[in-house]
Amino acid sequence: MLQQILAPEVLLHAAGGYPKVLNAAGITAMMGDFLSAFPDLVYTFDQFIAKDDFVVERYTATGTHNGQFGDISPFGRVATWTGINIFRIECGRIAEVWAQVDAITRTQQFTGPVPAQGR
Repeated sequence: MLQQILAPEVLLHAAGGYPKVLNAAGITAMMGDFLSAFPDLVYTFDQFIAKDDFVVERYTATGTHNGQFGDISPFGRVATWTGINIFRIECGRIAEVWAQVDAITRTQQFTGPVPAQGR
């Protein structure tokens, strides 16, 4: 499926330790990292904006942190965070991505105080 929507190489502008240029296998591995860390991960697409060769996607993600996520060990907590991706389309395929995620809020939900129950 990814081979149908991705250019042979995708230029990635994002924090998080991933290479700047990825092919479909690299993007599949990156997505696999998220699904391993958050096996119940759900994305809600809040908004799409398209203009010229660009598509902007704003999303909300929710998942339970049950697997290793970078250098953060699993906490078993549910977290919700938002992000924005900007895709540049070339010849009908994604050729470049700018990704911004609210990683601070996401991480605070893993590592902060345990929320009070029943309040």
